[in-house]
Amino acid sequence: MVYRLLVCLAVLALSRPAFADFDQSAAWFNSMDDAARRVLQVDLMYTGNYEGEDDAEFGPLTFDALQGFQRDQHLPVTGVLTPTERRLLSDEARREAAYLGFQLVEDPSTGLAVGIPTAFLASPERTSRGSIWAGVGGEGSLETMRYTASEISFDALFARFSQPTPNRTVTYRTKLSDAFVISGGMSPDMLYYMRFERTATGASVGFALRWFPEYRFFRRVAVLMSNTLAERSIVVTPPAAAFPTPAAPSPQPSVAAEPPRVAPPVPSASPSPGVIVEGAGSGFFISSGGHVATAAHVVEGCSSIEVQNYGRARIVRADEVNDIAILSVAASNTPAAQFRIGSIRLGEEVTAMGFPLSDILGRSLTVTGGNVSALSGIDGDVRFLQISAPVQPGNSGGPLFDESGRLVGVVTARLDDLATLGRSGSLPQNVNFAVKATLLAGLMEAAGVDPAYGGDRPPMSMADVADIGGDLTVQVLCHG
Repeated sequence: MVYRLLVCLAVLALSRPAFADFDQSAAWFNSMDDAARRVLQVDLMYTGNYEGEDDAEFGPLTFDALQGFQRDQHLPVTGVLTPTERRLLSDEARREAAYLGFQLVEDPSTGLAVGIPTAFLASPERTSRGSIWAGVGGEGSLETMRYTASEISFDALFARFSQPTPNRTVTYRTKLSDAFVISGGMSPDMLYYMRFERTATGASVGFALRWFPEYRFFRRVAVLMSNTLAERSIVVTPPAAAFPTPAAPSPQPSVAAEPPRVAPPVPSASPSPGVIVEGAGSGFFISSGGHVATAAHVVEGCSSIEVQNYGRARIVRADEVNDIAILSVAASNTPAAQFRIGSIRLGEEVTAMGFPLSDILGRSLTVTGGNVSALSGIDGDVRFLQISAPVQPGNSGGPLFDESGRLVGVVTARLDDLATLGRSGSLPQNVNFAVKATLLAGLMEAAGVDPAYGGDRPPMSMADVADIGGDLTVQVLCHG
């Protein structure tokens, strides 16, 4: 079966060029055998000129791609490549393949074989539904997912992801009987592209690629990846290893050379009799069905997890890359945090809540106030807010509210005091970080938990915000 599934990232407005030129290009293209036509289309994907399928068929997309390549190379724009131009295209494609490190990998978590740009993605981390790769330089991320037919039908999954939300727009979507593609934008200022296919057992398997617009090469990566999930595996022509690889993003420098690093507060708690408590952090309810958000590092490696006063908890979904996780406890009619619609502004007042230093301060909820000091984290990482609200070990996973009591972040980290002292000669003063709430909302949607959004409210006193947050915030215990 050959899918007629358009893999464009946006709806393209195509106008048919001069008829004679189009026919001349089509005749030249169709004079090649099937394999050569496919290889030509794949080469044009690598150069970023073609956003379609490697179907060996000629149409406006292929014609425009040929002309686009000729324009990029300052060649006569005819839609027909001379032998010299064809070799140039092949060479350019080889260089791009080597630069991206694009190769087919198997993901045992989902059973998928998918092409990925290995030069730009770190080693994968296992998730409850598949795997996730972070960009080595923060450019974006890749996530693979598998939904069984008993969890959600293929059609229902398409309907779910097709619905825009306050933090995700849908600019393109298309669906066939066994495959669908959706793309658009998402907070914070990212683009995304997802493709899913229905397996013989009725399961839905696919991937979601997210990236910041300035990394424009991810657009061509999305097209290449989509073709790896088609019936035919994509042709990498020839193997990237055979060609020199342009410089890829450098690995992270050693600690001695790097700027002050973000260090997750190390959770701690006094052990209860007969129970080994490895650590403690904070969390907060995000649904009326007993779902709790926290920081992923709070629950990492725990043999069991407890939410204080609510008993045992299980991990529903964890995103180790962004350090957020969703837990579930056996409770109903729980209060739920309401997410803020729209971005927070620099300088706005915020309130952090949690259970810091519980071995010293006991298990009492603590409230601290401050401001949004920056709209990004270390090295301009736009996933984070920098806040002046004081946080300590044990605050990790706690909520960050705006002055109207709406959720704007999840407290995750503070600057490492000793590392900063060693580098700058002074201790940092209230330099702390929270993952933006939009990332948590996206994780909730992927887990099938609908975020609640709060409308406009007048500013409140910190005491009033604490009243709202006090009903939501819980202590999370990690048992060894």
